[in-house]
Amino acid sequence: MVAVLNTFAIYEQFRSVLGEERAKDFAETIGKMIDDAKNAATKDDVRLLRESAEANTSRLEAADLIDTIEPTVGEVAVDDFLRADVVATGTLDGSPTYLVGEISYTAHEDDVMRAARRTACLRKAGLPAIGLVACEKIPPQTTEYARKEGVFVWVDGRVVAPESPPQSPLA
Repeated sequence: MVAVLNTFAIYEQFRSVLGEERAKDFAETIGKMIDDAKNAATKDDVRLLRESAEANTSRLEAADLIDTIEPTVGEVAVDDFLRADVVATGTLDGSPTYLVGEISYTAHEDDVMRAARRTACLRKAGLPAIGLVACEKIPPQTTEYARKEGVFVWVDGRVVAPESPPQSPLA
């Protein structure tokens, strides 16, 4: 019953932004990930994770960043960036950072390419950003490709980090 409530709440929250089908897929994937995390963690772990997420992240509309990125990347790249499944802001190692995410039940190389390309738009504009692919399943070669492209992968309740840390936009 908890999984159904989680999935429904996620669906309702994102339906107007993602549309019916994408919100349904997103809710099913994230709902399962939340349930998996709850089953793998203690109540205190879940409480700390929830408090940390609420305090350190907020979802935004990709359109909120148009004026910042368009002068450096151009109209075509902005149009692509606006198609990101998720754009959020939070803190990473104490510094404000943007997250650009792609969500798929089964991730493939094109998901990784989109996350990397859309994250690059923010970095070119001088904004710190990391790319993420969230999924239930991912082939090993796609995981390796994501690591090489500098994209994090969140699969089945665990995070696979890229080979090298995200580059500062000022580097």
